[in-house]
Amino acid sequence: AWEPVPPTIAWIHAQHARAAANESVPAPLLLAIGFKESRFKPVARPQCGVTQIAARKDRARCRRLRDDNQYAYDSAVEHLEAWLDQCATYGKRNIRCALTGYGRGTAAARGKTDPYALNTLRLAARISTHDLTVNP
Repeated sequence: AWEPVPPTIAWIHAQHARAAANESVPAPLLLAIGFKESRFKPVARPQCGVTQIAARKDRARCRRLRDDNQYAYDSAVEHLEAWLDQCATYGKRNIRCALTGYGRGTAAARGKTDPYALNTLRLAARISTHDLTVNP
């Protein structure tokens, strides 16, 4: 069983997510990714940082993703925006396709929406009911 995330840790990650978010990739979605991918732990494996960006072959980037949570959330936004563009080439420029690609790769993104994407969107919807600006 997973331990609960301390409120202060969740709040710090909320601030990083809010700073990185944009219209296409909202803060609750970024928080859902950080939680699902690593439970907000920057040293999680097998990829790099709290948002689990695939950068293991680039040791310097992987280290930065692990050491700098803001960079990890900013990188997740860039990664999701790239997936949105890629999904457009499949005729489906939507966040479900982008999340499927983010979590499962190109072959999955070309197919049906993956449970990873649906579960992440459900979690983001739950997170969006909370005020992310309130410091616990």
